[in-house]
Amino acid sequence: MIKITEEEIRSNITDSVVEMFKSLDDAIVQVNCPPKIQKVPSILRDNNNFTKHYEPRMIAIGPYHHKNPNLKNTEKLKLKLASLFIKKHILNTEEFYSKVRREIKDLRECYEEEATAPFPNDDYLAWMFFVDGCALLHYIYFAVTDEEDTMIEEFKEKGIKIDYLVYIHQDLFLLENQLPYRVLVLLISCMRNQMPMKLSIEKFIFGIKAPRKKHEQLEHKLLQKENPIHLLDLLRTRLLQIDVKENKMSCAIVRQLIKKFSEYITKPLEKVKNLMECIVKPIENCFSCTQVHDLQFFRNVEELKAAGIRLRPSGTGCLKDVTFNLGALRLPSIQVDDSTASKFLNLIAYEMCPDFLNDFGVSSYVAFLDILIDKAQDVKELRDKQILHNFLGSDEEVAKLFNEIGTDLVSNPNIYRDVKSKIQRRYDNKFMTSMAQFMHEYFRSPWSVIAFVAAIIALASTVAQTVYTILGHYK
Repeated sequence: MIKITEEEIRSNITDSVVEMFKSLDDAIVQVNCPPKIQKVPSILRDNNNFTKHYEPRMIAIGPYHHKNPNLKNTEKLKLKLASLFIKKHILNTEEFYSKVRREIKDLRECYEEEATAPFPNDDYLAWMFFVDGCALLHYIYFAVTDEEDTMIEEFKEKGIKIDYLVYIHQDLFLLENQLPYRVLVLLISCMRNQMPMKLSIEKFIFGIKAPRKKHEQLEHKLLQKENPIHLLDLLRTRLLQIDVKENKMSCAIVRQLIKKFSEYITKPLEKVKNLMECIVKPIENCFSCTQVHDLQFFRNVEELKAAGIRLRPSGTGCLKDVTFNLGALRLPSIQVDDSTASKFLNLIAYEMCPDFLNDFGVSSYVAFLDILIDKAQDVKELRDKQILHNFLGSDEEVAKLFNEIGTDLVSNPNIYRDVKSKIQRRYDNKFMTSMAQFMHEYFRSPWSVIAFVAAIIALASTVAQTVYTILGHYK
């Protein structure tokens, strides 16, 4: 036993050591803080094929790319958009700027220290937030408004090229190009009419374009997210949120009748569904190879189709809305275009940020889709079932896209575990698989079905004629 006196302990605990111990406490405290706006993790940035999807091509929002020499020529574009926004929506610009300046300390802490280090002057940093926020809100308003033609003419008069605006949309969903959502809240609070701008942001996130005609109705869906971190965080919430369709009937009597009628129809259907499950599950259990399916052996859509598994759209845009029942795999419908790779990669990068505690919902979905899509034929099957809408190009391009994005992802094994287990149980079912292959081989076209039915009718007629002949003979 070595005894150390209190004096020796105090002599070894220097100020630098105290700071080291303090860092342990700070690390625990910071867990409950909102995630900072960070750079893309190096493990993703090191992939040369992905680098182009992490850097803005047209406009820099926030401090990370503010000094990017490639974007120097478009700085005036932000100033023009900000000026037009102020003239259209703001009464008192000084109050507008002052609100941002008053909270500059908290806004600075929304980023890592390296991001705001080039802005030692708070006035300069506040001015950047002010200009970027105004420009961002004006572009969002333009992207969803039904005043598009009027605003385009206004842009032309101010020397704003319309083709520049096309590229801005993708830049707004880059992880390193995010503005604290608090900035947008402060700016909106100074607007003459706040509600249209709030609705514009939500329409922008949902990808909804305002109707061109006044009589066209637009269903507004509210995002269930309090205090979002930034626009990318809001987009993630939208993709992982189940769509809730509210009943807009104002008459209570009518709603009650609909409810009764729905129960009247639903109960028999539930009984039929339960009966089918009672029939199918024992058959699956009898012919299944294994009872526990921790391993996954199915590889793509074509193999699932060969095993008799049908694909159906789930009817929502929620990436977690993936189910498997009675041989049908239901998947959310998605649109694949030029911005898909950028959005998914930046959402994946956001989920990988060390201070963002999450369930890796987007990463898990992309990893699951990568399992289903192996080649162009898999994409074609998803297109035929209205699950995937291809606006990118050939099916080969889409297959290559998801194969590249889905490599080395950190996914949550619990999100689709039940679905994968059910699929594997069905996939291992030799009886069901053989039946599916038989149906696919001999009934792949309507003519085969017609020929089979005709043969059955002919055989039944022959048997009936023979029976009547024999009975007539004995009589």
